[in-house]
Amino acid sequence: GFNNVADAQQMSYHLLQTYLAAADAALDEAFKRVLEPSEPFSIHLNAPDFAYFPNKNRGPWLWNDLAVSFSNSGNYQGRMEETSVPESGWYRIRVSARAIDPPEGRGVWTAIRSGFCYAKAPLLFWVGSFEATLKPEVFEYTAWILEGHKLEIRPSDYTLKRPGAGSLSEESFTDPTIPKVAMDWIEMERIYNGPNPKDLRKLLFGNLKIKDKQWASSKPEQDLFKLMDRFAVKAFRRPVSRNELQPYIDLALISLDEGLPFVEVVRSGYRALLCSPRFLYFNEPVGKLDEYSVASRLSYFLWGSLPDDKLLTLAKQKRLTNPRVLKQQVNRMLNDPRAISFVKNFSDQWLNLSDIDFTTPDSKLYPEFDLILQEAMLGETHAFLQEMIREDLSVTNVVDSDFTMLNERIAHHYGIKGVRGTEFRKVELQPKHRRGGIITHASVLKVTANGTTTSPVVRGVWMLERIMGEKTLPPPDDVPSIEPDIRAIA
Repeated sequence: GFNNVADAQQMSYHLLQTYLAAADAALDEAFKRVLEPSEPFSIHLNAPDFAYFPNKNRGPWLWNDLAVSFSNSGNYQGRMEETSVPESGWYRIRVSARAIDPPEGRGVWTAIRSGFCYAKAPLLFWVGSFEATLKPEVFEYTAWILEGHKLEIRPSDYTLKRPGAGSLSEESFTDPTIPKVAMDWIEMERIYNGPNPKDLRKLLFGNLKIKDKQWASSKPEQDLFKLMDRFAVKAFRRPVSRNELQPYIDLALISLDEGLPFVEVVRSGYRALLCSPRFLYFNEPVGKLDEYSVASRLSYFLWGSLPDDKLLTLAKQKRLTNPRVLKQQVNRMLNDPRAISFVKNFSDQWLNLSDIDFTTPDSKLYPEFDLILQEAMLGETHAFLQEMIREDLSVTNVVDSDFTMLNERIAHHYGIKGVRGTEFRKVELQPKHRRGGIITHASVLKVTANGTTTSPVVRGVWMLERIMGEKTLPPPDDVPSIEPDIRAIA
């Protein structure tokens, strides 16, 4: 049932078009950084730069040189026009914040999201969350933000008092019973994942020289082969023969025959390689896996990405299938931060956590539910699986465990006291907590409910298939579905 097995890897016309668009986006970004580097973008905004009094546009209030935001049941309370970004890309965000009128013994949980922040485009994208306390702290995040999107920062703890959607008055703002978050300043900086421009230039064009802002070549076919051969080894995760590479070179040579600049010829060749089945799929020999196939399987299973130089070097030396070396590499990869990719991808599919947004709990039945709680739900399960892997714990912890991984937000939801802060940590459970094992995690309980009530049938099927490994058969054709009870309640 996992989506990375062969049966699930069907390629439709629409999906192929999407891959082409993704390849173009990646190449556009890389070539632009080398050929037309943009001006560095960074801004530092003090509170008076993005907060106002009297308030306007639902932004933060300016109060004693602080930008103060509070939550209410309306949308976009805390949006900041001045944080709009000039182009889509990765940004580093730093914010100095503190709490005002926090609840006793707790901080004020605050969410950071990005978007247009207007009803014409209501979708907001998650950036992160933090717990503001009376002591000023600096919080840092990295997020992909689309062109023209801005930040919205506001308290998002629905267990706290908050005014209604229309309560944007000074009285609500100054009400000491309403917890708020105050920001001293915000910094945003455009950053780039991957190599710096100098190294990227080397990767794309090797030792070719620039002439009139273009990469020129006196031997275009020979240089094209050298560049594409090096690129193909990375893309295909193994050495490539001339016969294997020739069809892609022939495609690129069409651009050369049409008189396009050499840089466009190279780009078309790279595009062909990125859209090749050899890049999109595992191209493995029949029978026992070779060294390079093992390297790819390891890297995509544990990291969700290409093999690194260490794995490819061991594959080239034919040492990777040595049991001792293989064990060393698995341990190295599991101890690498990139291993969180395995935890998230595996749990999303195994436990159906990818459906966490499928339903929204009824706000009247569950008024305490908010986005920060949902993120904490996922964080508990991910941290729990990481702990099982790190400590090599028994699989029985899936159904019965004397500990779980909590931060303050999810602990407050469970009614477990003594947990402070945003970091997830191991917490010993007592019988009165009625917790233990993944099957009692709030994330699992949410994806097996419908937003208003639990479903014994859905949870029963989930237990059979996800925990016990027993496939449930569909109902017989002559058994009708159960009609919902739509009678009015007196």
